[in-house]
Amino acid sequence: MDVCAQRALQKLESPVIRYKKRERDGKTIWYFDFRNIRHWPAPMIALNAGVKPKYTDPDLAKQKIEEYFRSCMGPLIDRKGEVVYGDDGKVVYVQVKPYTLTGLSRYMGLFTTNFKDYCSGKYDNPAEDNPENLFSTIFCRARQAVEEYAESRLYDRDGQRGAQYILSAKFDWATHKERLDDKNAEFRRWKEYKELELKYELLDGGEDSDVEIHIVRKTKDD
Repeated sequence: MDVCAQRALQKLESPVIRYKKRERDGKTIWYFDFRNIRHWPAPMIALNAGVKPKYTDPDLAKQKIEEYFRSCMGPLIDRKGEVVYGDDGKVVYVQVKPYTLTGLSRYMGLFTTNFKDYCSGKYDNPAEDNPENLFSTIFCRARQAVEEYAESRLYDRDGQRGAQYILSAKFDWATHKERLDDKNAEFRRWKEYKELELKYELLDGGEDSDVEIHIVRKTKDD
């Protein structure tokens, strides 16, 4: 019996619970774990819904990410249009292009949606023991580098507004007011639905059709 078969038998001796049952809002929800379930003897590759991932080698992904960040660097040019050299006689390099998720994805030959899939762990190898070699770790760190750059532009007068938009749209940053506005809008939608639902119930019970229903939030005095 080969090593792979022995490992498979060892796992069968200690069965793993692959489902969970949850009750939510009066409904029963089942969660199933299909990780590492594959057609034997298929190789241990990332689960990707039948679509072959572009990157299967973590080292290659790391290399391409490093290349992208280096591609955003360029020699420092002074006011005279001349290259600046340091005290050691070497050219001084600075960032000349902004870090962006779209730019990083495009450089790696991916769509931004594919990049998010790597961050989510969709292409992680379940057999990988080193977390540093998981694609979710590699891509999330690259994403954080872009986020760090955008955050640093908040202190830059020229890039502040753009940074605020990117952090809000791409990195789920939001101010307290924005969160409160979203919460209030959600409550209004729920209130309108419940008011209409209650009115229909009253009409079905023979109540006056002119009745008005208004739902209000509970106050401290109530």
